[in-house]
Amino acid sequence: MSISSSDELHNKLQCDLNSAYAWTQDSLLSFNIEKCLVMHYGYKNKRYPIYINGCKRNTSDSERDLGVIFSDNLKWKNQVLSSASKANRMLGIIKKSFVRFDAELLKSLYLSFVRPLLEFAIPIWAPYQKQDIYILEKVQRRATNTSNQ
Repeated sequence: MSISSSDELHNKLQCDLNSAYAWTQDSLLSFNIEKCLVMHYGYKNKRYPIYINGCKRNTSDSERDLGVIFSDNLKWKNQVLSSASKANRMLGIIKKSFVRFDAELLKSLYLSFVRPLLEFAIPIWAPYQKQDIYILEKVQRRATNTSNQ
C-alpha cells in the first residue's frame, strides 16, 4: 500500500467516524467516547491518531470485547492465559467442594463448568501455537489427574 493511499484511508476512516458520531447526536443517542479505544494492527502501520468529537482516542495493545481478548499482534496468548486461569480456578473450586467424587461425577462437573471456560468463543481465537495448546491441555491433564486421586 502506498503512503498516499494510507493517508487517504486514514482520512476516510476519520470522516466515517465523524459521520457516525454526528448520526448519534442527530438521533439523540449517546456515544460513550471514554470506552472507545484504538488498536493498530501490523508492524508497518503509521499509527495515525483517531479523533471522536475532537478528542484524541487512546491506543491499546490488547482489549477485551465480548469476553475475547484481542491483541495488536494477532496472537492469542492473553486469551489463552485468561481462559486457562478461569478453568484452573473452577477446577480448584470443584476440588474443594467435594470430599470424594468418582470419575463420572468429575466428568459431569468438568463438562458443565470447566470445559465451557476453555472453549468460550474458540472459533474466533482457536489456538494454533504449540505453547498455547500446551497451556490449555495442561488444564485438561489437571482435571484428569484429579479423578485419579
